[in-house]
Amino acid sequence: MPHQQLPFSEQQKLTDSIDADLNPIYWASDANGDLNFLSPGWIDFTGRDIAFGEILKINQFMHVDDLAEYEENLVSSLTKKESFSFQFRMLTRSEEYRSVLGRFVPLYTSEGKFNGYVGICKEIA
Repeated sequence: MPHQQLPFSEQQKLTDSIDADLNPIYWASDANGDLNFLSPGWIDFTGRDIAFGEILKINQFMHVDDLAEYEENLVSSLTKKESFSFQFRMLTRSEEYRSVLGRFVPLYTSEGKFNGYVGICKEIA
């Protein structure tokens, strides 16, 4: 039986359904580190969305004791042009910190210029 490609609208419905079921915490940032996309899971977990004119950065949601290690990973990732994983405490909508494992993947233009990050987090016990 040959593989049948779903129409784009059906693919989008399926993706939306998976997102609703799993409620993943993911985001994207520009080259300056400003968050320019937040998933519904991010908004549910942190209670924050991108408001008009507001600039959010991922490190605003990290515990202060985790920032130095994050910066080290970030610099190393950019130098090597590699993604990295990092465990940190993330601020929640209830103003408490919970441990998450984050995966940060650098994005590059077709010319090889750094263009931001896309990331995903999973809460860990």
